[in-house]
Amino acid sequence: MKLQEQINRIHEMMGLLTEVYNPNEVRYKYVDEKKIVTSEKFDELKNTFKEYQQFIWILKKLESNCISYNKIPDFVEYFKIFDKHKKNFPIKDLGQIKTCSDVKNFISISNELIDKISFEDEHFINFSDIKKLNENFIEYMGVHSGYQVFVIPHLDYNLEYEYMYEPMYKAYKNILGDCENRNRNNYVRFCTLTNKRKFVDYINKDYLVVFHQKNNPETPIQISPFYDSECKNKNNKFDEFSDTCEQLMKIARDLAPKAQNNFLEKLSKKEEEKELEKRKKEEEERKKEEEERLAWTENITQAKIDELESIYAPSIVDYGLFEKMVKLYPNYEKLSWLLKRMELGCISYYDVENYIEYFTTFENKRDLYPIKNLKNIKICDDVYEFVRTSKNLKNSNLNEQINRIHEMMGISKDVLTEGRYSQTILQIWRDIKRELMDFIRDEESTELEWEEEYFQEEFDYEDFMDDEEYDDEEEEEQYSTTTFAVRLTAITEDIHTPYDIHAEQKWDDEDSIDVVNLQIYIDTNFKIENLNKLFAELKDVLRHEIEHLYQSENPYKKVEEIPTDTFAEEVLTPKEKDAYLQGFYTQAKTRKMKMDDIIDEWADEREELFSSIEEKEYVKKELIKHGKKLLPQAKWR
Repeated sequence: MKLQEQINRIHEMMGLLTEVYNPNEVRYKYVDEKKIVTSEKFDELKNTFKEYQQFIWILKKLESNCISYNKIPDFVEYFKIFDKHKKNFPIKDLGQIKTCSDVKNFISISNELIDKISFEDEHFINFSDIKKLNENFIEYMGVHSGYQVFVIPHLDYNLEYEYMYEPMYKAYKNILGDCENRNRNNYVRFCTLTNKRKFVDYINKDYLVVFHQKNNPETPIQISPFYDSECKNKNNKFDEFSDTCEQLMKIARDLAPKAQNNFLEKLSKKEEEKELEKRKKEEEERKKEEEERLAWTENITQAKIDELESIYAPSIVDYGLFEKMVKLYPNYEKLSWLLKRMELGCISYYDVENYIEYFTTFENKRDLYPIKNLKNIKICDDVYEFVRTSKNLKNSNLNEQINRIHEMMGISKDVLTEGRYSQTILQIWRDIKRELMDFIRDEESTELEWEEEYFQEEFDYEDFMDDEEYDDEEEEEQYSTTTFAVRLTAITEDIHTPYDIHAEQKWDDEDSIDVVNLQIYIDTNFKIENLNKLFAELKDVLRHEIEHLYQSENPYKKVEEIPTDTFAEEVLTPKEKDAYLQGFYTQAKTRKMKMDDIIDEWADEREELFSSIEEKEYVKKELIKHGKKLLPQAKWR
């Protein structure tokens, strides 16, 4: 093979064109023979594109009509972008960009990168951060009067929006507030950046419109266009640049409703996608369960019986027991599952027949088991838990039959399932709810005093107390108090938050009765939209205080008082930990939320009571850990 041919072949492998190395032949081919360009244009192209690879590439694309001559000047910039940002291009070798489709994609990516680089040179918030803001429902409305404009939507208090608050607040704080990158002397001091609760309270009232301008030390500027018409610079002051405020206020009032429409459309689309994803997931789970059900019901073949016998008989079970198990469990999955667990020592020979009932219970109530796939029950501890759950569910069948009778009699299912104290709490909650509704509607009243006594079913001490332990009638009497009072004080005043609830449970020496004291402060600008959350938290607080009441009255719940120095220590005492979790559980059921989310919200709203973020996260972790043991029936993430 000739040397030139070898060189040409190497160049082809490298994506280069052989014409590069013979300029006269290139001119003849594209000017004289194919007449792709004139001689003058050929020289012009050669002078423009000094690199021969770029020059030949341009001629090739003109020949294939992938580009027109009047677009040639753009490729000077495209090639610069390509050389500096090849990682952004799917094809990283110019010589391999061959088809017109490849060229079109090359031009498109080049233009995007040019726009992005130009944008980031001129503006403070870059493309990637704008994308993150949009993903978290904060609308970018473009550049107006030299400012980048962002709108946080106005969300009337609605439980359906709660999942948005945390990610929306983080994006607002870290990107629009740039809190991660600013030094102490350059902080953004909007009050809505302080914590999530203040942020949420504000967007429940109005939009927040944020203006950013690169190299402007007064930005970001934040405007609430309708509720209080505030316009503040990054230091939370607004009296130093009124002309700017007047200009930006007009922009904010014009753009905020448009952004709200964008948000609602995006939300609607997201809900549709979520519903489709939910249906898809449900269908996949249904198919999976059906496949598993069929696998666990199909009759075992003789070949499979022989296979299992060769493995487990007589080393694990004798031949007689093996034959008996084949008759009891004529299914390969069940039979092999039992034999493997017997080999591990998790199942004894005497328990083999009991698993007929355990398997039946599992198939009917799979969702109530901690492990929902038998194949994943591999170690002995999991097998023991499987047996305990099966037995407990068997014992619960009688209660289910009673519940069905109660339903036929018209007794509410909620009353039956809320627990020993829940009927009492429900009655108290309804009574207070009625009083509060009347108080809130009465615009002239500023204070409410209300008291009522309630009766709770006594505990049957004979069931669990030794006769000799409580043979003193007076001593036993102090453990069987069943009447207690609830005293409510509600006050309307300016508190800058929709409401605030305080409560305590104590013994009233003067009246000789247990008392639950409630103080509820309601803001003068309280909105009806906040009622749902108020009443949900009220039920939480009631359940918390009733738990304290029966920690002393119920011998099963009696706990020791432990002195503490901090809020975190107090929350994690046995007395408070159970009370908080019972209250959270009540609120979670009322608001149809997961326990983890209720605990997150509770901790965020009390952030100032913790000494550090680490302490707050530790308390949350301990509450969740204990909660999953105390309330396994609750919904957790």
